[in-house]
Amino acid sequence: MALLAVVIVLGVIFYKFVLLVFLDTIAALLVGAGTSYFMYALAVLMWFDGDRK
Repeated sequence: MALLAVVIVLGVIFYKFVLLVFLDTIAALLVGAGTSYFMYALAVLMWFDGDRK
């Protein structure tokens, strides 16, 4: 049972990490590498804000 919980948590973390990389790539393509770091920070803030609700 504990193993299942660990797998689920790792899966969620991996999914969110992939989502952040995806958003960073989109931002880099749209506006250039300089602003992609801003988008990355924004995505992280949205991630933590989403977990608080």
